Amino acid sequence: MKISKLKFYLFLLILVSMSIFYISNQYLGGYLGSIEKTGKELWSKPDSLYQWQISDQAPYKYRVLFPWVINSSWRLLFSDADNNSFYLTYKTWSLLFFIASVLSFYFLLRRLHFSLYFSLAGALIFLSSPPMLMAYSLPVHTREDTLAYTLLSLGMLYTIQKKSTLVLLLSILGVLCRETLLILPFMILFFSALPFFSRLIIALTSASVIFGIRIYMGFESYPVLEKSFLYNLENIGQSIAFIFITFGWLWIIFFDALISKHLIKINTYNALRQMILRSAPWAFLLIFGSTFLGGRFNEIRLLFLFFPWIISIALWWLSEKKEILKKLIGSKQFVVYCFVCVCISLVFCLFSLKTWPLLFDNLQYNIPVEVWIVLFFINILFVLLLLPVFGLLAKFIHR
Repeated sequence: MKISKLKFYLFLLILVSMSIFYISNQYLGGYLGSIEKTGKELWSKPDSLYQWQISDQAPYKYRVLFPWVINSSWRLLFSDADNNSFYLTYKTWSLLFFIASVLSFYFLLRRLHFSLYFSLAGALIFLSSPPMLMAYSLPVHTREDTLAYTLLSLGMLYTIQKKSTLVLLLSILGVLCRETLLILPFMILFFSALPFFSRLIIALTSASVIFGIRIYMGFESYPVLEKSFLYNLENIGQSIAFIFITFGWLWIIFFDALISKHLIKINTYNALRQMILRSAPWAFLLIFGSTFLGGRFNEIRLLFLFFPWIISIALWWLSEKKEILKKLIGSKQFVVYCFVCVCISLVFCLFSLKTWPLLFDNLQYNIPVEVWIVLFFINILFVLLLLPVFGLLAKFIHR
């Protein structure tokens, strides 16, 4: 029986997701690679992971959805609840949400009228982004975040389909997962095509849930100034590096789109694209600003919340530059340019791998610095390869 392209692509995405999840945890220092590492991440002793002590403190105590899913299923499935069964449950749900975040984004791209091929490309860009490749390694600290990405993609998907009730449910679940998912009801309130009353109810209900759970569980302050804002300022070089690493080469495309006809002539696009394009600058400012003031840029999963906007805009940009890209790929001069860029990037990467202990001699945590350096220079390489598409180096490439 012939398998459809859609089923094949979905199977491929699941397979690649499982592979990355395994490699991330077994070979890239992921904390789900062992019970001991998981215990450190959850602030619990290795022989009692289920205590989940990190959830006893703000702001983690207010993120109740992910712990509830794991704890309730653990107690339901294992009558003789022990440490090993909890570890298995936690790891299984982490894998399922990892896969779900990829598939939900793929279906969002399909609903945005991207072809099967471009939707697959977008999902693979999502998967190959450092926040997913290194999701469970320091300093990323992914726990409930892949569930949050899933809810964000589904919320945008059903907003496009004008499913008000589902969007309301997903918005509530979103803020119970992470407070930063207020970005979803914000986008809906100001940029969706839902009726105004529905948009207002969704936004007010989501905000009420955030305040309500803090009142119910007891409000506990979090030293945002010291642990987030001041940390970003005191480690400005590291912050800039991780801002770049979060989306790498996608940044250059996004900022080009920001000042080009992609956002100037919005009315020429259909309603689906308009919602993404109109909200993109504001979503960027909100996500970037909240990370700067209330998070850490080196925990790149926070800034990665911008992925639906930046990846979909990049796909539109690449589809419009398709002919230019074909000409470049067929150019002998471009092949020479690629070779030079690879050599330059490789030299600097190898130099950095040799000298990084001189720059990071007082690391507080066991961070796989070598892997981060390689990812940094891979993205630098992609940025260099994109320069001719913008008309830069045109005389050399096209002569």
